[in-house]
Amino acid sequence: MYMRRDNEQSVSRWQKVEVLQFMQGRITRLEDGGKKSTAHNYRSALNSFQRFLCGKIVYADGVDGKLMTAYEHWLQEEKPGRKKLGENSSSFYLRHLRTIWHEMVTAGMVDRGNEDPFKNVFTGVKKTAKRAVPEASITRLEKAVTRLSPNLAFTLSMFLFSYYTRGMSFVDLAHLKKTDIQGGVLTYTRRKTGKVLHIELLPEMIMIIRRYAPDVKDSPYLFPILKADGEGYESALRLQNKRLNRISGILELNVKLTTHVARHSWATVARDKGVDIEIICDALGHSSILVTRIYLAELNNSVINKANRIVLKRKQERKIKRYGSAG
Repeated sequence: MYMRRDNEQSVSRWQKVEVLQFMQGRITRLEDGGKKSTAHNYRSALNSFQRFLCGKIVYADGVDGKLMTAYEHWLQEEKPGRKKLGENSSSFYLRHLRTIWHEMVTAGMVDRGNEDPFKNVFTGVKKTAKRAVPEASITRLEKAVTRLSPNLAFTLSMFLFSYYTRGMSFVDLAHLKKTDIQGGVLTYTRRKTGKVLHIELLPEMIMIIRRYAPDVKDSPYLFPILKADGEGYESALRLQNKRLNRISGILELNVKLTTHVARHSWATVARDKGVDIEIICDALGHSSILVTRIYLAELNNSVINKANRIVLKRKQERKIKRYGSAG
């Protein structure tokens, strides 16, 4: 239900809270509290919902199932200049709106007896297959750096740096500062878990750091990814994945490269080389070994598939031998 400004006098005081204004208030509080990443997510949700509304005013009690279904459909349809979003992407925006709606209910701005407007839209997260590249492909990528354009070479260098640093997440890599290096050790706090990780700087890492040092001489950051004020992460992430996809096509890899692939690949290679799961857990910065077990179980099952091929090959050989002896 949409409500316009011309009928404001006819609604009760608690109904007259505009959803977008309420969201802006939450964003401001998050920013004041230093939670820039979370604030950015809500800002993205606000901007998306605002574009959907096209100037229409929605009050607290105007968030209903019909509106949310229409918004989900709008998110997932293809429009000129904008690709349609998948379920996980549209869920991102809907989840943030759902949190806002629950806060308005708690604040008494929406009747608690109102039907949940999000019950018929997808607000979950569907698991996507984790992909990794084998060690041989990492070697190919290393050799390709010097053959690529400067922009693609930088993108690939960041991918490799992530791999070299035990699968460091791109968000952590982007926020690395020069002061994080002390005595040949890179120390950083993983943003997802808050775990502090210490990484010995090896020649491969040092070479990449030195290569891009001239580009950050006036910046506190280790790499030229973020602006000096720390802004620009989301656009940098999109550009990184876009360029990685181009590199994957140029090198004709059978896996679409993304920032996550470096992390998945390190974990897979470590597992295949017999590294103890407790060490892999610590290296990845997981909160528990259980998380690591689940993580590894979801990775590419190349070892299991290879074993199955061996079993089936032996079975086929027995059949051939039996048929041959019958002749």
